[in-house]
Amino acid sequence: MTLFSRNISVDIVEGENGNLVVTSRMVDRLHDITVTLDVSYPDYTIVDADVVMTMVPSEHCYLMYPIAKKLIGLRIAKGFNRSVVGILAGVQGCSNVLNLVLVGAPLAINAAHLREEALRDTEDDLPAADPCPPSPVYRHEKDHYLKGTCIAHP
Repeated sequence: MTLFSRNISVDIVEGENGNLVVTSRMVDRLHDITVTLDVSYPDYTIVDADVVMTMVPSEHCYLMYPIAKKLIGLRIAKGFNRSVVGILAGVQGCSNVLNLVLVGAPLAINAAHLREEALRDTEDDLPAADPCPPSPVYRHEKDHYLKGTCIAHP
């Protein structure tokens, strides 16, 4: 018997001026929380941040609304996670909002690459690239903004 289940989803769409709108949502028996980040492109800077809490266990949770605005101005690059933890962790923050930002924001980079590939494929009249290639594809070595972020980009 399942005692607890939580679903987290991330949806990224193209916003105004080519920005990426990252919407991360968490739903379980106690929570329905959505974090929306407007991320500029190509510098991956958060230009707006909103939290909507449809269901939460405490009225104190709503205190996160203005705190989320402190994410504005952060770049999704090396040091991003540390900065987000500094803003959203601890007794003045919310671990659920923190987790939604950490899972969703970095995916803006992935979405931008997929958008660029789709544009190139369209321009060249080539078939769309397989989103799940059978073997690793190392095509982003030129992406200096990823340097130092993980084992793939030391």
